[in-house]
Amino acid sequence: MDKRFSDGLSFLMAYTWNKLIDDVSTTVGFLGQASSRQNAYDRDAERAIGSQDIRHRLVTSFVYELPFGRGKRFGEHWNSAASWLVGGWQVNGIVEFQSGLPLIITQGQNNVGLFNPTQRPTWNGNDANLSASTDDKLRKWFDTSAFSITPAFTWGNTPRVMPDLRADGIKNFNLSLFKNNSFKGGKFNTQFRAEFFNAFNRVQFSPPGTRVDQSNFGVVSGQANGARQIQLSVKLMF
Repeated sequence: MDKRFSDGLSFLMAYTWNKLIDDVSTTVGFLGQASSRQNAYDRDAERAIGSQDIRHRLVTSFVYELPFGRGKRFGEHWNSAASWLVGGWQVNGIVEFQSGLPLIITQGQNNVGLFNPTQRPTWNGNDANLSASTDDKLRKWFDTSAFSITPAFTWGNTPRVMPDLRADGIKNFNLSLFKNNSFKGGKFNTQFRAEFFNAFNRVQFSPPGTRVDQSNFGVVSGQANGARQIQLSVKLMF
């Protein structure tokens, strides 16, 4: 959706609802999180939500030229100094919300005994999502008791990718403040830019440990995004 308002205000919004289903994901980590087949002879058992499934994504951007200075709603008759000081300001922003990626629950041992690529854990079928405070969630992102190590010579029943168990999503705000200074009859413009990436310093937590037989199973131990960054620059346009 693209909406252009009067007085220098424009607004753009895009929303995507997605559901990715496949029976194989990338097998190399640099293309995203990868999953492995458990039984090469039972392809139907590999059908699951894709490892790159992003259920919801909303991106909104706006540009607002503040109505101050000559030629604007306020300040039409200001003197040159006042118009230069107060006029020419512009506020911009990009807001991004995105669902987290689904988790892939694994186990280290593979004792099926059929030369299969991997053995998945056993899931009791209960919803492993937890409602808790942020501090508690970091220590236990999901109900780890819902999963256990699969016994020898047995296939695990955990899906290749968990459908409703997800890592932390994106909640990001990028803001900027511009100051346009035109001269020579508008032929030149010196623009001062102050840009704030992750302006509110929001944390996106890294995915929790997903291997059943490790001590960090279900524990979040890192941050996926960067801290707030501020960038100042001057741009000459002609």
